[in-house]
Amino acid sequence: MLLKLRKKLIGAILLPIATIFFFAISVIGYLWIQSEYRTLETANEQYASEYIELHKAELRTEVTRVAQIIQAERRNALQHLQQRLKERINQAHHLTRSLHQRYHNQLSESQIQQKVLEALRYQRWHDNRHYFYVADMQGLERLYPPNPLLENRPVSEVFGQAGEEVLKMARKLINEQGEGLLSYPWHGGNLAQALRTKYSYVKHYAPWDWVIGTGEYLSEYEAELQARVLQRIATMRHLRSNTGYFFVVSPQGDVHTTRHRYYPEPPNMLTVQNSQGVAVIKENIRVATESPEGNFTRYIWPTENGKEAEKLVFVQQIEGWNLLLGTGIYLDQMQAELDARTARLNQQLGNRIQSVLLIFAVSLFVAAVAVYLVMLKLRANMQLFQTTFADSIDSRVHIHLDDISFDEFRQLANQANTMIDGLNQQAEELRYRAYHDHLTGLPNRMYGTRHLSETIEKARRHQGRVTLLFIDLDNFKEINDTLGHSTGDLLLKMVASRLQSVAQPQDMVARLGGDEFTIITDLVSNATHPTLIAEQVLALFSEPFNMNGQSLHITASIGLSSYPENGHSAELLLRNADSAMYRAKGEGKNGYSLYDRTMTDEVVNRVATVEALREAIEQQQFVLNFQPQIDITSGEVVGAEALIRWLHPDKGLLPPGHFIPCAEASGQITAIGRWVLRETCRTCVIWRNSGLDVPRIAVNISGLQLRDPHFSQFLENTLQSTGCSAQALELEITESVLMDNPEQSARTLENLQKLGVHISIDDFGTGYSSLSYLKRLPINKLKIDRSFIDELHLDGHDQAITRAIIALAQSLKLGVIAEGVENIEQLNRLRDLGCNLVQGYHFSRPLPEKEFLTYLEDASAELIHEEFSIEFDDN
Repeated sequence: MLLKLRKKLIGAILLPIATIFFFAISVIGYLWIQSEYRTLETANEQYASEYIELHKAELRTEVTRVAQIIQAERRNALQHLQQRLKERINQAHHLTRSLHQRYHNQLSESQIQQKVLEALRYQRWHDNRHYFYVADMQGLERLYPPNPLLENRPVSEVFGQAGEEVLKMARKLINEQGEGLLSYPWHGGNLAQALRTKYSYVKHYAPWDWVIGTGEYLSEYEAELQARVLQRIATMRHLRSNTGYFFVVSPQGDVHTTRHRYYPEPPNMLTVQNSQGVAVIKENIRVATESPEGNFTRYIWPTENGKEAEKLVFVQQIEGWNLLLGTGIYLDQMQAELDARTARLNQQLGNRIQSVLLIFAVSLFVAAVAVYLVMLKLRANMQLFQTTFADSIDSRVHIHLDDISFDEFRQLANQANTMIDGLNQQAEELRYRAYHDHLTGLPNRMYGTRHLSETIEKARRHQGRVTLLFIDLDNFKEINDTLGHSTGDLLLKMVASRLQSVAQPQDMVARLGGDEFTIITDLVSNATHPTLIAEQVLALFSEPFNMNGQSLHITASIGLSSYPENGHSAELLLRNADSAMYRAKGEGKNGYSLYDRTMTDEVVNRVATVEALREAIEQQQFVLNFQPQIDITSGEVVGAEALIRWLHPDKGLLPPGHFIPCAEASGQITAIGRWVLRETCRTCVIWRNSGLDVPRIAVNISGLQLRDPHFSQFLENTLQSTGCSAQALELEITESVLMDNPEQSARTLENLQKLGVHISIDDFGTGYSSLSYLKRLPINKLKIDRSFIDELHLDGHDQAITRAIIALAQSLKLGVIAEGVENIEQLNRLRDLGCNLVQGYHFSRPLPEKEFLTYLEDASAELIHEEFSIEFDDN
């Protein structure tokens, strides 16, 4: 009876429910499959649209990039032209002054003038098209190489009203500035020729009241610039694909560049049609003309292998030039990628649908069986399991499987035991992490400080001693900056391993953080003297570290403090050992120092100096002194070095040795260095605006400044904001700073040299430069370190080194200057060795600005050599 009743219940309830459930699942499955296919179709459409938009953005970016390069070249054209003309005039002016001084006591003024004019007459460049001309301020044409018959006649007679106007402009410019650039319409000395814009640079030679000038036609320079830029465009490729090319055409259809080729005589393709009969070049011209800011077009065009494909092109006008610039990509690859992607996604979708249906069927079957089994056994075991599980979780002990008689609950008991093991292990790991460094596995600052306190208490009870070694790696930040933090982390692990190898079993090695380690020595049972341990630690660093096949040398500085002599607490011993470590660094690094009370005073003084420097930077309590640099062949002042002084409100004028080391250690050297650069540029502009013939000024650059990624941009902004010429500035960078990371130094120096500044290696000969790196560095001058000059006239080794440096500079076509020249014997020896540029107290100490200007005005030029020659640079 009960069996029949159960069957009726199943037929009346379970079967309808199962039927409804199966129907609902089927409908949901059908709708889900349709949704998946619609999603796939939408994704393909979106992918195609995004593909086109992505490449449109790339094409616009590529054309904009090339257009910006063109505009940058055009913006700099006039400046380059002016600089080129100015250099020519400076050479002519220097030649005139030199010949004048040379024959001053031998010939009459008119004879000297004739020698100068003849010397200038034959100076030609650029296919003999460009030359020098000379007129006097009264209007007489003194030199006109294209037609000497017109010389020694009034300018107004030779060139008419146009010549008189140009001379009037030159007189006004010279009276106001002494030299400068003129722009005027000119017919080239032939009144029948059409007028063209011409730029001339003129400079006054005061002793004879001459105007010396030279010039170039703007149209010739623009044509030269345009040809050079178009040749560069022909070689350019897309940044991402590295295959795309750029084309440049004229509105008349002349093709200047296409498919990475430049055509000096451009072919005309205005009417050339593709296979669909479309005049593609004409269509590109129409699009660019209607939209000067640029627009897109699509057409069929042959690929490089001769096949035809649809091409997407962006074209726009080149501002200032009557030309059009464009580039494009072929879209056949997009369709192939889209088809392959569609097939791949269809296959993946089919596999996913099959997997879902299979998983659903299996899951439905397993669920039915599981429900049946659970209903049979759940009630009988639930109460027993709940009680056992709660007790085990609270006590963190395992559930006894023997108490569980059913497989399902036994599996849950196993999982519970695994969870209990995980909780216990996690608690142990948290306890370990709280007291150990995650990188090296050493005890951390918290654990190390606690251990130090316990060791001090032990020593107090047994009347023993405790010594703390505070170890700091030298120049570790530079390793992170140059080789990366992963290399730095690997090095810290290797250092930790070596420190553990030298420590005694009762000692503790801990990492305080960063590149700082400690060794806590328990001298209650260990009789080893602490300095012996310090020497053993230093010996560990004598061997290089093998960093993935690369040898890396690094040193350490160690400070030592002891209980009870240097403190009775862990905090005090740590602080005093830290002070001793800084003393070791100050004494040259790679050593150790024992704490004494004076170190605390040094720390206080160092902190006071840092605070005073912060106030000095805010209030600009600095001044510049200038030490002249002399050409001993002529006696002329050819440059100067700007040197900072601190005008301390209480201590007076302080030399750099009193505060620069502290500024470098605290990082304040960057702000101070920026002040020196701005002040030097500002001072140089004031001098030049006052009419002074100011030499090039040298400024020292610290290692922190050179490693600053924004230093080049800061220098460029400073030159622009002050109006200072980059040619008036020379950056002095010590050899040791450059050799810390030659590759990075080379990249930084290239960026600096692009600005136009000169670059000099200071203290040359002390940094062990590699010649392979030296020849790659974009530098202009070597500065021989004063350590080789001090006993140059006495020490044969110093003479040999100095001679080698001078020969090296000459072979690399670099300038060379010696610093620290203090007596005539040193000067004569440098002259014999071929070094013509010097600076030092023999000539002048560093002078305040006013005294330096007086020195500059009083300095007279004296030529030593009998012969004088000058070479003109065709560049």
